[in-house]
Amino acid sequence: QLQSPGASFDTDFGSSLFSGAWEKKQQEVWKRFAAPTHIPIQEDYVIQKTLGKGQCSVVKKGVERRARGKEFAIKIVRKDEAFERKEVVAEVLAMGIVDQHPNCMHLHRIYEDLDAVYLIVDLLSGGELLDRVIAQGKFSERDAAMLAQDVLLALEHMHSRGIVHRDIKPENLLYASNDKSDPQYSRVKIADFGIARVLPEGEDAHRHVHHRTPQEHRGGGGD
Repeated sequence: QLQSPGASFDTDFGSSLFSGAWEKKQQEVWKRFAAPTHIPIQEDYVIQKTLGKGQCSVVKKGVERRARGKEFAIKIVRKDEAFERKEVVAEVLAMGIVDQHPNCMHLHRIYEDLDAVYLIVDLLSGGELLDRVIAQGKFSERDAAMLAQDVLLALEHMHSRGIVHRDIKPENLLYASNDKSDPQYSRVKIADFGIARVLPEGEDAHRHVHHRTPQEHRGGGGD
């Protein structure tokens, strides 16, 4: 029997981030994206080649059976000895809260079985930032300006909704398309919300501990 997505929410993040209203929001977000527990992912998607690997997960290409071959990326979080449900729940909550922003990777569906949790997300064929730079052989001021605009718009949206990504780096800045004729060719999306955190209501993301400078951590002032 498959595990119910809402059956074992672990909200102990070492703080009260998910007490009260946030705990309710967390369950609402999970239920919004969760597939019926009796439907295995293999019934809806053909899982294909590996796109990338992390410490506790692997990302594979997936083709939806019912949508004329529409392609997605599937992040598979294995339920091994290192599995932390609270980390998956936090990632889902963060992606659900920033849902549908054009510069953030979108979560489409969640599946779960006894072996893993499966997150169905955008397949961003344009690749990582550094791959694009290497492929082009140059990175113009216009390219840099468009990149900065996309990243800042995404961060502004996240922070306005109380999300701290905590892992902004070139590997997590992905281009939407590798087709130069596609209007999405130059669009950058922030990916991998695996260590993102949701702040308590009323706390300013810009002054949160994860954004403080080393000087501020040592007790000095910030700019």
